[in-house]
Amino acid sequence: KKEEENRANWEDRVMELKRELYVVQAKLKATEESDASQKGGEEKLLRELKEQESLIRGYQQENERLYKETKDAHVRAKTIESQLFAENQRQSQEMA
Repeated sequence: KKEEENRANWEDRVMELKRELYVVQAKLKATEESDASQKGGEEKLLRELKEQESLIRGYQQENERLYKETKDAHVRAKTIESQLFAENQRQSQEMA
């Protein structure tokens, strides 16, 4: 009889430990999935950040090119304006 009680207690304890193990394993799995999800999110953010930095560099290069183009156009316009003024003056003197 004592042996049966010990066996029953032992089986109860084994069942209790199995339940605890199941709970701990479930928590571990949830934690691992959460960590993996966070890591995936971090990697996605880093990829997006690199992509945005690349876009910014491209926009900066385009802005610099357009600035130079605009500056050159202003210089050409001033040159043409000066040439036209000089031609206008010359023609005015010829007519006088």
